Amino acid sequence: MAAPLPFAESPALDARLVTKTSLPNPRAAIALLIMLWFQNGKPGSVVYGRPSGASSDGGIIDDVVIDAVQNYASRHNEPLGVDEIASFLKGNPLLESQMESLNSAFELVWRLGTFSFTNPTLARTAERTGGIRYQKQVRYTVNLDLLNILSEPNPGSFAGVLLNWIGAPIACDKVLESQLIRMLAVFSSGALFKTSKGDEGTVFTVSGVYDALLHGNETVDIVDPEKEVQGTTRILKPAISSGLFPDLAIKGNAAAFVEGKDRGVLAAYAERMHVSDKVSKVKLNIGKKSVAKNKEALPPVSEPHNLIFFGAPGTGKSHQLNQLAKGPFAKENVSRVTFYPDYTYSQFVGCYKPCTNESGDITYGYVAGPFLDTYLNACMHPYEQYVLIIEEINRANPAAVFGDVFQLLDRSVGGWSEYSVSVPDDMKKHIAERLSDLSKEERSSIEAYYDPDMDFGEFSRSAENDLALPPNMFIWATMNSADQGVYPMDTAFKRRWDFRYIGIDDGEDAKVTIEDEEKRLSDVVVSWGTEKAFKTNWNVLRKAINDFLSNDVKLNEDKLLGPFFVSPSSLADARFGAAFKDKVLLYLYEDACKTKHPKVFASDLNTYTAVCEAFDERGTDIFVDGFKSYYKGRAIAVSKDNASLEE
Repeated sequence: MAAPLPFAESPALDARLVTKTSLPNPRAAIALLIMLWFQNGKPGSVVYGRPSGASSDGGIIDDVVIDAVQNYASRHNEPLGVDEIASFLKGNPLLESQMESLNSAFELVWRLGTFSFTNPTLARTAERTGGIRYQKQVRYTVNLDLLNILSEPNPGSFAGVLLNWIGAPIACDKVLESQLIRMLAVFSSGALFKTSKGDEGTVFTVSGVYDALLHGNETVDIVDPEKEVQGTTRILKPAISSGLFPDLAIKGNAAAFVEGKDRGVLAAYAERMHVSDKVSKVKLNIGKKSVAKNKEALPPVSEPHNLIFFGAPGTGKSHQLNQLAKGPFAKENVSRVTFYPDYTYSQFVGCYKPCTNESGDITYGYVAGPFLDTYLNACMHPYEQYVLIIEEINRANPAAVFGDVFQLLDRSVGGWSEYSVSVPDDMKKHIAERLSDLSKEERSSIEAYYDPDMDFGEFSRSAENDLALPPNMFIWATMNSADQGVYPMDTAFKRRWDFRYIGIDDGEDAKVTIEDEEKRLSDVVVSWGTEKAFKTNWNVLRKAINDFLSNDVKLNEDKLLGPFFVSPSSLADARFGAAFKDKVLLYLYEDACKTKHPKVFASDLNTYTAVCEAFDERGTDIFVDGFKSYYKGRAIAVSKDNASLEE
């Protein structure tokens, strides 16, 4: 007899109250989302859109989406032309908005589905800059089945409502439209909003708006007019304005009840929202994944358990990862290791090594590597968060370094390893010794966390025989595919990680300290030279080089220069010339443009030495003439008597 598959506990969704999300024309987005579900046979998920497209040019609209709308309309006796539909879909947020905005709207507000990119190498933030949108997959919730029940008595009228919402000139059944709006409002009753950015902003739900209005206030400020508004609140205002919250209207920046509404009916609805919020919060207290009863909850970590930051050299990947770790992780709970070509599994996980004992004698003992050390700390201190940061993960062979623990990277939605691996014999003794050093209080803490019925001995035996990553252990890494000698990652390894791309200009406005003065990196002026002192803005010079390398030399973006390619400390006047030669020119000559010298450097500069000497005397004239088109008018040469000379 087969038993049901066990419940997989999910982590709480990030409320995204500090993200810059918005969703213009929410009715059109909702209608197209529902329409794609119906037209594709009511599946669990739908892939839609072309691989990529500019948001200003219809985003990811393609013939498949247009055909789906046309066929859906035709099935319900509403013939529409292809060009007509294309014009209706122009501006539809489902095709033109960023994925982060779509997830905020449909995960957190209307609870209809969740979005992801079909390209697994794209970070969730890939659409933040550049105006490019990418093909997506939407996975639907069972709320679509409730909408299906609403449509079943009269599918033609329901289709008319959806088509009207996307912009088609079709009359819609106002009664059915009102029922759809009411159902969407029920779905959104538990969504969280915030009046403004910062600690002073008020977090609220729609029931809180009802409560404030029912207490005699004519209007309620859902946004602070003096502060920046972020997160789902940027979706709430247009949603109310478009009638998706049938009891509410917008007056300025405030919400008010629609005139003529029965206060008794509104009060009863608000009470039901409160009860719904209460009964939807269920506590799970069974088995290994139980929620602690007598300890404070772990600080939330909204980032993925396995995360890789990647981007061009000098984009500040390590810095951003360090900043990300400062919030949820105590300083002593952050471990760091750098991979290099000869780095091995034994160094990463652990192995027997010569050791010096207390008497000074040389003996052999098992020495844990950074992975096992972080793993044991996380297992033995379940009320703390731990992260292992791997710098330059692809400068070693990652599949070989991880070895059998690679299997542990498959995580459930709760953060536990989906599968365990057996503990090698040489590791068992070390784990037993580490566990034996725990205090009585630490043992009690473990017993309370993992299972009320599990004593420490059972936990110890389990830990000595099986490895499985706990949800409080995170593994984050950086990588740059442009480095020489890097190892390629196979698909099986990559799909177990979330990737986050750091754009070539993402850190250009960061605050840096140059000779005890704090400046924006994009404002830093550098100088160099011998016979005359050249001055320019570092960011202008960097961007000119990048434009030249990208357009004329045809280098990929991962070979370009990030804003931190020259460290801030080397941007000071006394150091920049040497740093530029040792870092930028050496990188271009020996690595990025190694086979393309004639396309980059002036024809009379045939050696790296000649390039460096000429840089002091000629400045940016070391590059071929084509470089000037990207740089002209930006550089200023200043003679020794400081008379300004415009190049």
